[in-house]
Amino acid sequence: MQREGGRAVPMDFDSQRMLIDWKDAAGFTIADAQTGVAVFGATGSGKTSGPGQLLARAYLRAGFGGLVLCAKVDERAQWDAWAKAAGGRGDDLVYVDASGAARFNFLEWEAGRATEGAGYTINVVALLDEIAGATDTGAGAGDGGGGGDNAFFRSAHRHLLTNLVELPMLAGVAAPDASGGELRTAQYSASIRMSACGRGSIG
Repeated sequence: MQREGGRAVPMDFDSQRMLIDWKDAAGFTIADAQTGVAVFGATGSGKTSGPGQLLARAYLRAGFGGLVLCAKVDERAQWDAWAKAAGGRGDDLVYVDASGAARFNFLEWEAGRATEGAGYTINVVALLDEIAGATDTGAGAGDGGGGGDNAFFRSAHRHLLTNLVELPMLAGVAAPDASGGELRTAQYSASIRMSACGRGSIG
C-alpha cells in the first residue's frame, strides 16, 4: 500500500493476487471476489461475524471500494471498526443518510441521466412506484392476490404520481441545465397538500 493525499492506495490489483489464504494452496483471490460471494445460514448463525467479517477485512486491506447497505442499527459502527483496523481506512468512509452531508437524490438522477430513457415521466413514476411498493410491507396481505378496491387505489396512486412528476418536469425544474433546479420529494408533498385544499379554498 502507498499513501496518496493521506489515504491508503493499493499498488497491485492483479486478478490472481491472494486476499485470503485458505492454507490449502487454493486461496481466495481478487478474481474470486469479482465473481461475487454469497453466504448462507440461519438467523444468528454467525454469517456477519464469521465469513462476512473475514471478507470485509480482506477487501478493506486490499484497497477495495464499494457500497455497503446497512440494515441493522449496529452495522455502521461495525464497519467503522473494520475500516479503522484495516490500515487506517476509516477516513475513506462516506456516510449517506438523512442527517449526513453526503446524499443521493435518486429522482434528480433518473430525470437527468445521460442514458436512454432519461427524463421520461413514466420512468420516474415507475421508480417511485417501486419504492412505494417496497416500503409498504402490508401490501397484498390478506387480499387474495389483489383486486377490487386495491386495484382501484393502485391505479389512482399511479395516476397521481404521473401528474405530480409531470408538473415540475414540464416547468424545467428537473432539467440538467436549470439554474438551481432540483427534483425533490418535498415538491410532490407540497403539490399533494395544495390539491387536497380544493379549488374553492385557493385565493
